[in-house]
Amino acid sequence: MPQLPRTIDLEFLYEAHVDLAPPEQIGASPFGTRSIFPVTGGTFEGPRMRGVVRPGGGDWFLTLANGAGELDVRATAETHDGALILVYYHGILDVSPEVARRVFAGEDVSPSEYYFRTTPRFETGDERYAWLNKTVTVATGCFGVNWVGYRVFAVVQRPAGIVTPPFVRSIRSITRPFYETAAGDSRHLSQNLLFAGSGFAD
Repeated sequence: MPQLPRTIDLEFLYEAHVDLAPPEQIGASPFGTRSIFPVTGGTFEGPRMRGVVRPGGGDWFLTLANGAGELDVRATAETHDGALILVYYHGILDVSPEVARRVFAGEDVSPSEYYFRTTPRFETGDERYAWLNKTVTVATGCFGVNWVGYRVFAVVQRPAGIVTPPFVRSIRSITRPFYETAAGDSRHLSQNLLFAGSGFAD
C-alpha cells in the first residue's frame, strides 16, 4: 500500500461574515431541537475570491441530545465579478451553556472557548470558479448575536517532490487560537469532524 501523508496541507481561501435573522423555532422532535437561522446578507474576501453573501439562505440548526449543535447550511455567494456560487456544509458547534450565555449577552468571547468546525463545499457553473467544484475545504468559526464568521481553508495536494512552502506549514500555528480545545475533554471524541492524518488534534 502506498505511504499516505502524515499531514494535510491547507491554504487560506477566504474569511466570511454572515448576518442572520432571529431564529425560527421548529421545536423538539425525535431528531433533536431544530432552529432555522435565515441568512440576511454578508461578505467574504480572500486571495482568490471576494464578494457578498446573498439573502435567502439559512442554517437548519439541530441541537442534539448530547448538547452539541449540528449545522446544515445553504447559502448563495456572489463574487465581485458576478459569479454565483452555492455554498453548503454541515458542521459541529459545541459550546457550554455558560459560554453561550456570555456570547448572547454581547461579550466578545474567544473562539478558543468552544468548538466550531465546518466542511464547506461549492457548486457553480461559472468557469472562472470551476476549480471550487472539486476543492475540499475545512473551516473554523465564531459566532455572536445574529451573526457568524468563518475562516475557510482549501485542502491542497502538493506534487511529488515539492516541499510544502513555509507559509503553508505554519498555517496551523497562525490559526491555532481558533481550533485549540481542552486536552482530555472526551466530548470532542465523538463530535469532532475527523480528517485522517490531518494533524488537527495536536
